[in-house]
Amino acid sequence: MNDELRITVAGISDLPAETRQALHDILARRGRDLLDEAGRLEAGVNAGVGPPMITPAILAHADTWRMMGYSQGRNSKGSRNWTLISGMATFVGGYFTNNLTRPWGAIGFVICALVALYSFNKGSE
Repeated sequence: MNDELRITVAGISDLPAETRQALHDILARRGRDLLDEAGRLEAGVNAGVGPPMITPAILAHADTWRMMGYSQGRNSKGSRNWTLISGMATFVGGYFTNNLTRPWGAIGFVICALVALYSFNKGSE
């Protein structure tokens, strides 16, 4: 069952349908992130004797933390995997760095550097 929250945004009627849908998706994702952060903050305060209770004050606090950048959203699995590939390529490239005087070491180093740069860029998207 989907939960629904209707809000009014001034000026949205002038936008194309694709733009309205994109705004809807972004606001839905932002709402989920905000609730996740509020739940995390509430879990730190809750003694564990009852169900979590997210109050307006906790939501305001979570929103402030998100806006100030103290709390970063979770990375997607794809982003995390690309970052891990980048780290592994850097680690393996270190082995080739010790053998730069040999042709296979120089070629391996260049390949690892390219893989690390590409995967880092993909993970940062």
